[in-house]
Amino acid sequence: KDAYSDCFISARQTTISDCSWENLASLSPDLNDFWITLADKYPVLKECRDALMSEGAVAAGLSGSGSSVFGIFPDGSSRDRVVTVFSNKKEWHVLPCETLNNHTYL
Repeated sequence: KDAYSDCFISARQTTISDCSWENLASLSPDLNDFWITLADKYPVLKECRDALMSEGAVAAGLSGSGSSVFGIFPDGSSRDRVVTVFSNKKEWHVLPCETLNNHTYL
């Protein structure tokens, strides 16, 4: 409820056509309009993003309206190492995921 009641939708549209590591690293979390208000209201979101970035995420941000914070890692072993590092944080639920290409969906 907080996400929708406090968020200012900017109506800006950002198309990410370059998925190179360099471009992903340059993306700001405030591309998601919800980040701006929710990160201030819930500091744990910044804590999660900062922790992911400090552990080697190429990029990290808020998914959708704030149900999760994600990190993008260069490979599965980096991702798995971070899952192990964060497994001791009882208040965080960490799930290792893989991105899918369009062929995986079909």
